[in-house]
Amino acid sequence: RPASIAEDPWFEGIAAIDRKLRILLESEGVIAIDAPPGTPFDPREHEAIVTVPGTDRPEGEIVEMVRRGYRLRDRVLRPALVAVAAAPITDPTPPNAPLN
Repeated sequence: RPASIAEDPWFEGIAAIDRKLRILLESEGVIAIDAPPGTPFDPREHEAIVTVPGTDRPEGEIVEMVRRGYRLRDRVLRPALVAVAAAPITDPTPPNAPLN
């Protein structure tokens, strides 16, 4: 929340509507899919939109959540969009090999 509008009554009204909507959705069984960095990628709950090489994380581990996903009880309404760690890039040529 920017400090310039933090105390604005209009903003407080929008925030109250947002809180009430979230409470209503949770009471009906809609919950957010949590996908913090370090979580293993699960294709049933996550949709990988990019692979990120050189992250020092194991292959298939979530690096960043791009968009939150939602579940209605045990059914996925919208998968979480995530960036996933890729395997380290290995150069198939030895360092002193002649180039053709």
